[in-house]
Amino acid sequence: MQVGTHFSFGVPSQGFGTLFFTNASGVNWTSLLLREVGVAANLVNCTSTAFTSCTVSTIGGVTTLFLSGVNKNFIGIPAGQNFSIVFGCVDGTCWPGGLDFTAVANAPEPATMAFMLTGLAGIVARRRWQKRSRA
Repeated sequence: MQVGTHFSFGVPSQGFGTLFFTNASGVNWTSLLLREVGVAANLVNCTSTAFTSCTVSTIGGVTTLFLSGVNKNFIGIPAGQNFSIVFGCVDGTCWPGGLDFTAVANAPEPATMAFMLTGLAGIVARRRWQKRSRA
């Protein structure tokens, strides 16, 4: 399936298997953020051959898999490149059928977003303070 930087997909109906995609966005992906509701982070094992790291967390019932980091050995997912997502079973327990994921490529890291929002809050606070001091 050809996908852009924002796409969604479901777990194979049997709860395991491989889904195949093509990066048709026209840009190289340096990160990939996957979100789902239904399986807690402690039940997810994430590995990657395209990115240097994969972190898994659950906040507010939403489990996030964040694949990031590129170097000479891990090149991300270049434009036009095929890639796959594999769902497996652990100790006889498979992913629930009907579970849906949303995906965003080149999403900023959560720490980067927090840093950016803190900076914006500082700018807004300073402008408000300046307006008050002029009045």
